Amino acid sequence: MSASTPKVRIALVGAGLFATNRHAPALHALHSKVEVVAVYSRSEASSVKVASLFSSNPKAYFGDTYEEMLQRTDIDAVDIVLPIDTLLPSVEAALKHGKHVISEKPVAPSVKEGLDFIKKYETEYKPKGLVWAIAENYFYEPAGLLARDLIQNKKVIGQVMSTFAVRMSAMNAANKYFHTTWRQTPAYQGGFVLDGGVHDIALLRMILGEVAQVSAHAAQFSEDLPPMDTLAASLKFASGALATYSVCFSASSAQVVESTQQPLVTIVGTKGTIRLWLHRLELITATTSAADLGSPSSNVEVFPIPTFNMGQEAVTQEVSEFILAVQDKASARRLYSPRHGLQDVAVIESIINASKTSAYVTVPQVL
Repeated sequence: MSASTPKVRIALVGAGLFATNRHAPALHALHSKVEVVAVYSRSEASSVKVASLFSSNPKAYFGDTYEEMLQRTDIDAVDIVLPIDTLLPSVEAALKHGKHVISEKPVAPSVKEGLDFIKKYETEYKPKGLVWAIAENYFYEPAGLLARDLIQNKKVIGQVMSTFAVRMSAMNAANKYFHTTWRQTPAYQGGFVLDGGVHDIALLRMILGEVAQVSAHAAQFSEDLPPMDTLAASLKFASGALATYSVCFSASSAQVVESTQQPLVTIVGTKGTIRLWLHRLELITATTSAADLGSPSSNVEVFPIPTFNMGQEAVTQEVSEFILAVQDKASARRLYSPRHGLQDVAVIESIINASKTSAYVTVPQVL
């Protein structure tokens, strides 16, 4: 790719919270590579508001004008940030009009819906050179990438034996995402467990490999978070490593603040342990004594993540990789493929199914 490579002309599809707070800043940061020429939202006010964030003066589309926007020949690609149940139809419409696509996670509401369309993409649209990537920002989190390198390449903790992953969220009236209508009455399986859970599974898979089998229990403790808000799952990886995955979306704000003192993921190996937050990583060798954990020790190595910015850096990176792939299709970019996105859905769907039957469920492999 030369210095004279033209900018990718892109339309931002969606003007909700994540589109405004994460994707718009990412596109702005990439202004040397991309030009935002259009913004679409179901709401006129939202579309006009987000369009005003860009100095390129993109045209605001809204309501039933999505197809009209896609007919423009000066749009190369679309960045789709829409509700889960509307993602696939929007992706298909864009591909039909010859646009490259990056779409938010999860790739689809279910494995069947996702696999049916991915096969169509691979036979009808991919051969035409159209790029479709999934915006899974946890795949680009620096702390996760560091953990993967330490475990898979440097093998500093030996063979992974067990992993503990915990997510606590206060999904209540004080949380801005709680007020999203499509999240309050989800038209897809799992509610927040699917919506947020695919992030966690993407991170675990990136570090530890594929999940082979799961068992789980689920419950709903808040009447505002159907159909489930709490989950306790056991995972067995193809490598033989075991993991527990616990989620609670009905925690209080105080409980969530307290939980941030504990790692998001703890990975125990035969030679050491990794404790992972998104803003830092701790490597503890197997010779570290319990007393050392509360004080500085040569056996406890801390890796701060200087680029961590509440997830913005990872979102900017995923969009950048997509833009570079569109500009130079011959180069190998680090994209999160639709099948990788669907494998995350497959794990969460298997966990949901296991919680209903109290049985072990083998995770379908769709890669």
